[in-house]
Parts: sequence; C-alpha cells; structure tokens
Amino acid sequence: MNYPTNILCFATSTNTPGLLDGKYFCAEANRAIGEWKAATIVKVPNDQDRSDLVLREIEKYGADADVYAFFMHGSIKSLIGAGFAVSYSLPPRGYKDVGILARAISDRKIPHRPIKIILYACSTGGPPEGQDVVPQDWPELERARLFNRLGFAHSLSYYLGSMGVIHEIIAHVSPKGDTTHNPRLCSIQTNTATSPITETVYYRPWIIKNFGKKAWPKFVDIMTYNEYARFRVPFLELDENFIANLEK
Repeated sequence: MNYPTNILCFATSTNTPGLLDGKYFCAEANRAIGEWKAATIVKVPNDQDRSDLVLREIEKYGADADVYAFFMHGSIKSLIGAGFAVSYSLPPRGYKDVGILARAISDRKIPHRPIKIILYACSTGGPPEGQDVVPQDWPELERARLFNRLGFAHSLSYYLGSMGVIHEIIAHVSPKGDTTHNPRLCSIQTNTATSPITETVYYRPWIIKNFGKKAWPKFVDIMTYNEYARFRVPFLELDENFIANLEK
C-alpha cells in the first residue's frame, strides 16, 4: 500500500503517574512509522507548554506535511495530549482553543493541497454515531449553539473548512478506552475550499449498510488481530473495495 511521503506525528512522551501511557503512545507512533515509512515524530511532554510545542513544530514542518497524526489522550471536547479544546469563551486552564490549532495548520498548508488529520485519541470523534452532530446550516448558527453540539474533531473540521482547507479527519467515536484496535471510527471531510460544510461517515453503520451485518464483526476482527490495520484504515477509500483492500 502506498502512503503519503510527508507525515507529521505527535506523541505524548510523559507517563501519567502510575501509568505507562507516554511509553505506549510513543511505541504506537513508532509502529505507525514502521508501516508508513515516511514520517517525523515529535514527542510532546505532558506539561502546560505542550500546545506551544505543537504549534512550533507545525510552523517548522507543516508546509511539507500531507498528514498530521496525533497519538495521545483525548476526550469528546479536547485533544488532551496536545493541549487544545473546544471552547465558546475561554478554554479550560492549560488549554488553547481548537481554532488556534486549525489556524496554525491552515497557515502552513500549501494552497489547494488536501490534508488528512488522524486522531489516535479517545472520543475525539464524538458525540456518538447516529446523532445529528453536523447541522447542514451551520455557517448561520450562533457560535454558542454550534459548539454546544460539536465535539473536538468536528469543531476542528469546522474551523479548517471556514479557512478554506480541504481536509479529512479520522477520529474515534466511542467512549473512553484503548484506541489501539478500536473499530468505531468516523471520517469527517470536505471536498471544497469555498464552504465549511462537511460530511461525516461513521464506519459502523456505513459498513453494515454497504457490506451487510456480517461485515461489521469481520471488520472488528481485522482491527483486533491485524497488527497494522489501524494504520491502514485512514488511507483506504470508503468504497466497494474497502474490506477487500484492508485484508491485503
């Protein structure tokens, strides 16, 4: 399988007391590079300055990046390990607004070249699948109402779309838990540089609709037992060959 040649990875490097999560995230990033071949890893300490480090590295490498991958803790409203969160007025203490991250990516992007953002971080693709989380009239909505409905990945997508960035974001939908082999994903994307309107595809209902109910347990097994499936899925087209290509 062919992958983009310029991938910028961010991985939390500091262990939470009593855990080995920093070690785990760095190991995951290294496994990804083993599959992708061409990538740069930025290790991000879990401290108050982590968002500044991420912004500096995007400024340094972002002009060449086709893909951004984040290996770290997340929640529905925040990318915890990078220090960015969804906020209406002031972000939580220790965090910067997600719009600042979007602006940094937009400023370094080559015009009209699509980018992909992969969030290997819990719950950032929430709220759960099946909810109407992307209102089709969102440019006219008041910001408070809009952000009350959107999780981190959708908020990041909204900002990027507003800035004319053609993009796709792959994120985990399900609640807290190990994202290593988590099959519950969503793809948020826009194909135009003139509108922030995006389309969200939730993998579970999409797979069942297009391949039948038996295909979902098959996909779960592939994600569970295939060592590199989680690194391939974000680069597969959501088409009639999706399952066949994943098994190759």
